[in-house]
Amino acid sequence: MPDGDMREQVEWLLIWDLYREKNWKGVVQAVDKALQMHPRAEHRYAEGRRLYWKARALEKLDNQRDANAIYGAIQELYPFSFYSILSFQRLEKNLGASSAEATVRILETKGKLLPFGLHQIATDVVSS
Repeated sequence: MPDGDMREQVEWLLIWDLYREKNWKGVVQAVDKALQMHPRAEHRYAEGRRLYWKARALEKLDNQRDANAIYGAIQELYPFSFYSILSFQRLEKNLGASSAEATVRILETKGKLLPFGLHQIATDVVSS
């Protein structure tokens, strides 16, 4: 992986080229290596970008479960980012539910919401 002041941009271009070439395994490997070396994006606009495209590649590899988990993690780690919005839409599509229901499902799965079985109230809160 590249280093220096343009590292993040070059790293992204390498990942994007792999994605455009439909090298799904290469995308997953490149993102994993990049995240290992630099876990957080340097620029706010790039927050969640690497994880999002890793999840898209995992979908192409028929690994829907891991892709959905990454989409949920993006929403948790970068809630106000562009890639959080895209992740929200992917979950809505993948889970066949409204955005609010998709969010509640993710939070339920992680055990961070609804400890008292208040599913409908939580759905109403998230959707308002």
